[in-house]
Amino acid sequence: MATYTLISSQVLGASATSVTFSAIPTAYTDLVLRFSVRSSRPANESVMEFRVNGNTTAVYNMNGIIGYGTTILPQRQTNSTSIVNEFNIVGDGTLNNVFSSGELYFGDYTSSASKPISNFNVLENNTTADTNINFSSMLVQDTNPITSIDLSDGFSANFMATSSFNLYGIKNS
Repeated sequence: MATYTLISSQVLGASATSVTFSAIPTAYTDLVLRFSVRSSRPANESVMEFRVNGNTTAVYNMNGIIGYGTTILPQRQTNSTSIVNEFNIVGDGTLNNVFSSGELYFGDYTSSASKPISNFNVLENNTTADTNINFSSMLVQDTNPITSIDLSDGFSANFMATSSFNLYGIKNS
């Protein structure tokens, strides 16, 4: 049975351009990052971007699908400098107090091989046509253990106050 241990929690008291988890211990087998987030972008949606270990080289690959109401669209990024397209988040141009929620799962994050990552998240606008459901699998071609995770808004907006980010370590017992 897997045991989840909270490594770090960040709940924003004010808007912030980014959130970073650093000095991530290597004592676990996997990592899970759960989030509830809203963007200050004055549109119905924005996107969340992430990188590991401050790596800005073309090591990020992603395959996924996004469901927009009744429409399903494929998403793909290869040899990118970050992962950005797959994380649609609520923008400030939509309903008040609505947040997107989701999870990133970092498998075998300490290995000396490429790192597999999976994602699911939901952008809720209280209408069928505007609700986005995203699923993806990613591969980060970095042979270093993941010791930091950087998150930001892909449109250079801010994460709004009360957005929350929780990083868990998982030990398989």
